[in-house]
Amino acid sequence: MFEVKARNNLNDESPVASFAFEVMTPWHKTIWARLLYMVLIAAVLYFVMKLRENIINKRHEQKLAEERKKLEEKQRLIDYQYQLEFEKSEKELIRLRNQKLESELAASAMNLVQKREFLQKIKEEINHLNKSGSNENGTLELKKIAKELIADDKMNAEWDQFSLHFNQVHNNFLVTLKNKYPHLNAHDLKLCAYLRMNLSSKEIARMMSISVRGVEVSRYRLRKKLQLQPKENVFDFLMNIGVESDA
Repeated sequence: MFEVKARNNLNDESPVASFAFEVMTPWHKTIWARLLYMVLIAAVLYFVMKLRENIINKRHEQKLAEERKKLEEKQRLIDYQYQLEFEKSEKELIRLRNQKLESELAASAMNLVQKREFLQKIKEEINHLNKSGSNENGTLELKKIAKELIADDKMNAEWDQFSLHFNQVHNNFLVTLKNKYPHLNAHDLKLCAYLRMNLSSKEIARMMSISVRGVEVSRYRLRKKLQLQPKENVFDFLMNIGVESDA
C-alpha cells in the first residue's frame, strides 16, 4: 500500500491518497528458476561424472591396449626364439645326419678301395702262378678265377650301390649332373663324385684302379665336357651344381 498527501505553503494538507500495488519476486529468485538451477547443476554434475568416467575408461582401455601390445610383442619374441631354437635343432639334426651319412659314404668308399686293392693283389698272385705253373689245366682254372674276380658286372654293382648312397647324401647330385650333362659317361660320373668328395688324385686313382696320370687326363677331359673356363675350379663348379639342386 502506498499513501501520499500534499501540503501547500499555507500548511494546508490534502486528503491522503492510497495506492495499492504488489512487488513481484525477481524471476531469478522464483521457484521455477531454482528448479532450473537444480536441473542445470544436476546436468553439469552428470556431464562432469560422465566425462570423468570416459577419461578413466579411456585410460583403462589404453592401459589394456599397451599391456596387450606388450604381451603380443613378448609372444612374438617367444615364438621367434622358439622358431630359432627349432631351426637350430633341425639344422643340427640335419648336420648330424649328413655327418653320419658322410662317414658312412667315406667308409663305403674306403671299402671299395680295399676291395679293389685286394682283388688286384689276388689277380697279381694268380698271374704270378700262371707264369710259374706247369699244369695247363691248373693254369686255365687260375685264369678263370682271375677273370671272375675282376668281372665288370660285380664292379658295376658295387658302383651302383655306392652311387645310390652318394645321391642320398648329396641330394641326388649324380642324377642332377646326368640330367644337365647327358653326354657324361659312367667313368665321368664316378670322377665327378670323387671330386665332389674332395679326394686327392692319388685317392681317386685307388678308387678307380687307374694311375695318378690317368686321373689327371680324366680331369682334363671332364673339364672339356663340362665346358669349364681355364680359371674355373672343378670342385667349386660341382659344388655349385649341388647348390642348384637344393634350390
